[in-house]
Amino acid sequence: MSTTSTVDKGSAGKVSRLAVPLLGIFAGVQAADPIINTNALVKASRALGMSTGVETLAASISTLALAATVMSTGLLADRLGRRRVLAGSLLVALAGDLLVAAAPGAGAFVAGRAVAGVGLGAVFAAAFAYLRVVTTPPALARAVGIFSAVGSVTMIVLSYLGGLLATGNWRIAFLLVPVTAALSFPATLRILPVEEPIEQDGTDAAGQVLLALGVILFLVGASHAVKGFTKPETVVGLVGGVALLAAFGIVEQRRSNAFFPMGILRSPLFLAAMGAGFIYNFGLSITVLQMADVWQYANRFTDSAVSLGQFPFFLAGIASAVYVGHRMSSGLRARTVIPIASIVAAVGFFTMLGHDEHSSYLSYVPGLILIGAGVTAASVPYGSLVIEAIGVRFRRFFGPVTSSRTTVGQFAYALGLAFSTVMVDRLTDGGVVRRLQGAGVPPSQTGQGLDQLSLYVQSGKNPATALGQRAMADALPSYSHAFVATMCATGGLVLVAGIGSWWVLGRRDPYAEGVAPLAAGEEPVAPAQAPAGAAGMRTIR
Repeated sequence: MSTTSTVDKGSAGKVSRLAVPLLGIFAGVQAADPIINTNALVKASRALGMSTGVETLAASISTLALAATVMSTGLLADRLGRRRVLAGSLLVALAGDLLVAAAPGAGAFVAGRAVAGVGLGAVFAAAFAYLRVVTTPPALARAVGIFSAVGSVTMIVLSYLGGLLATGNWRIAFLLVPVTAALSFPATLRILPVEEPIEQDGTDAAGQVLLALGVILFLVGASHAVKGFTKPETVVGLVGGVALLAAFGIVEQRRSNAFFPMGILRSPLFLAAMGAGFIYNFGLSITVLQMADVWQYANRFTDSAVSLGQFPFFLAGIASAVYVGHRMSSGLRARTVIPIASIVAAVGFFTMLGHDEHSSYLSYVPGLILIGAGVTAASVPYGSLVIEAIGVRFRRFFGPVTSSRTTVGQFAYALGLAFSTVMVDRLTDGGVVRRLQGAGVPPSQTGQGLDQLSLYVQSGKNPATALGQRAMADALPSYSHAFVATMCATGGLVLVAGIGSWWVLGRRDPYAEGVAPLAAGEEPVAPAQAPAGAAGMRTIR
């Protein structure tokens, strides 16, 4: 079962039809790994005697390691060959989670999670970049849709299995990714074609270090934002991260051997891709977190209902990815898809209006379906536009640019978590305070009520005092109102991102005719030098 596909010189002439689904499986494994970690971490923390700080680090270290190194591993894949790096990264991820499963103490657990994060980040980035190798330009969007759909199915299956295994033995749960990686390793060598390395001028170590440190600081700051935007950890993280990323941009503009082409930020294709990526990652993070929380804390759904409740969201997303990918490969333009996707998702968010602590599960389903279909529809142009933006001009930056999709996605996802958590917490606290004061509680005592409410959220123990019980009763309607306000605000932001991407794609592409002034590290390329099929990759779709 094979089909002819355009691949680089030295690649196999035939590409298996199993290549794109295999790459989607790799994406699903990367997405499932942190979910498995979340499910198993409580028991692992108790067994290994982790402190609160170490447990927090263990929860986030793989994501930080992934985001900080994924663009560097993209460069490595360009230099050494993508199949070689993809296969090696599977082994790195396997080794990392094996170390976690066998960890004798907290230190080994954290180290293993960091190694797994680096390996799985490289796996995802290489898998996404491989789409250009195993498909033709006209079929790229269809491949992205299948890639997203198979990744979602894989993520759902592995996450569910991981949750089941974690209830019995947390160490066994961490064997799920190594087993999947081991089974995928021979398939990688057999199914995926060889891609010749891309010539590089240098490593630009300074740029890579600045980028890694900036990403880590920013994500750490975003994770602490849930405790308050004025907290030192938040301020230092966000401000320091932005400063280092700005320094990274300045360094890249001035270097002849730049690690990342800053000139691509002038490409309407790349900017629109970032807008679509915001719709997908920002909307996804808020939906997954806030729907689970409102069902658990406000609607008091059972654990099984919370676990299975988001299936309509994911199933709608799977169908949407396949359908949109097919339509885009048949001629539907990204400039049409992105605003429609944002409108569908926004309507889904707006359907949460009127929900409260008495709402039934079925009342959430229409919104879940619309949000899932909308944000996942945006993921298709998100992927295809990043690859199209590279074209011929930025060919030698292929690995770092395609990997930047993952880094930007991590930023948007983290911002979604921070934004929604802060907004819900602040609105809930404000509602509780207003209700307590309206009931005659002195302002000097409202803080005690909030403290007891926080204790309930952390421990699950009902407040023992009359004030605490009153705060608890007031929290339910306040929390429900905060949830609705947050979801509607998210819908508005998603609409803005969709309109912005539509507007950007209407602008003239400075690289369309190969005449834009060269920035540091860019290559002068005449239109006649473009390989067959490149013209289709340069057209705004």
